Amino acid sequence: MNLQNHYLIVLDALRSDHLKYMPWLSSKIDDGIYINNLEISSGFCERSEIFFGLKPSETGFVNAISIDHKSNNHIRPYSWLPNWLISPLNFFEKNRFFQKIIRRFLWELSLKKSSMSMYPQRIPLNVLKKVILTEDSIDFEDYSKSIKSGLLYEYINAGYAINWEYFTSLSSSSFGTDSSRIQTLLNKLSHYKNSFIPVYISTADVFGHKFGPHSKELIKALKDIDSILKNFYYKCVKHHNGKCNISFLGDHGMEHVNTSINIKNIIGSISNDMSLKLGKDFYYFLDSTMVRVWWKLDNKEKLHIFYKKLLSNEELKNKGYFLNDHDCENEGLPPIKDIADIVWWAKKGVQVSPDFFHNESKLKAGMHGYLKKDRVSSGFFLSTDSPHPKFYKNLHISNIVKVFSV
Repeated sequence: MNLQNHYLIVLDALRSDHLKYMPWLSSKIDDGIYINNLEISSGFCERSEIFFGLKPSETGFVNAISIDHKSNNHIRPYSWLPNWLISPLNFFEKNRFFQKIIRRFLWELSLKKSSMSMYPQRIPLNVLKKVILTEDSIDFEDYSKSIKSGLLYEYINAGYAINWEYFTSLSSSSFGTDSSRIQTLLNKLSHYKNSFIPVYISTADVFGHKFGPHSKELIKALKDIDSILKNFYYKCVKHHNGKCNISFLGDHGMEHVNTSINIKNIIGSISNDMSLKLGKDFYYFLDSTMVRVWWKLDNKEKLHIFYKKLLSNEELKNKGYFLNDHDCENEGLPPIKDIADIVWWAKKGVQVSPDFFHNESKLKAGMHGYLKKDRVSSGFFLSTDSPHPKFYKNLHISNIVKVFSV
């Protein structure tokens, strides 16, 4: 079998209106299949929608990290962390210098002790023991074969080898820069035959978070990556004797951050008043735009009081939404009980700070992960050099397989 290599360049957080800052990439719009508004479901698991063609309501994947709060049936990267060690480590982690050393040390141990590793981020240690990965815990190819649908399955079924060397996951131990990743792929083009090769590009995400979605720093970075992608494209065309199947996908948008909310303090105050202990009575997880709370006690009355106190907090009411099952259905999410006991989601422009990923001392300039009903920007899709160029105004990312020529 002799199949032409297919390359899917996934540009994290590259909005469709960012293409105006990328002269070469935007010049290819009229030559191929272009989707101006690539819609995604709410949550943080776009890869499952891209490769499996399934929404979070179908996979159950909403966040990249969750909590195994009721059982020990999942592989937990830090289940080996002894309880006696948590208190002394918490003491030393009050110093930011020691915190960085401890977190690096824990990660190194995780690589040796667990079959599923991940960097511990800033997750509290008594929560870290219960942390599990969601979509990164499965083998994408095996899962695709089991569901017999989606983009990845179509490539596997057509006889392509899948190469993940240039893509990303939370369990990756090292990854490099966008330019080094592209250069490595160019250096090894002759190594790959009959392959589908997804490539991850982080430029828009990194600069959008740090400087804002229309900052001069982001615009310059996008022009630089545009030149890199142009070089990659023409070298691929030359390598493949004039024909090259390359697609570009901006997986979601990025919004301006206007304000923040310290939910760590709010939950801390309520739990202190109720004499509740994190890790013993309940767990919570702080994403940048979302908070999940799991109840460990069987005492439903206490849960009701806890929830009522959260609901009555004016800042939480003004800056976000407490989701119910109807909201979840509208947003393409699974029912609340399959996400957490309590789910709060920030309104557009609000950042949860501190969260379990970022330094609380400085607010991000841009953020994504807002509910569908609040989003302004979106991603895009562009498949170059199609024999049948076509423009789509809107398409959901889970239906992306419909525009691929596998």
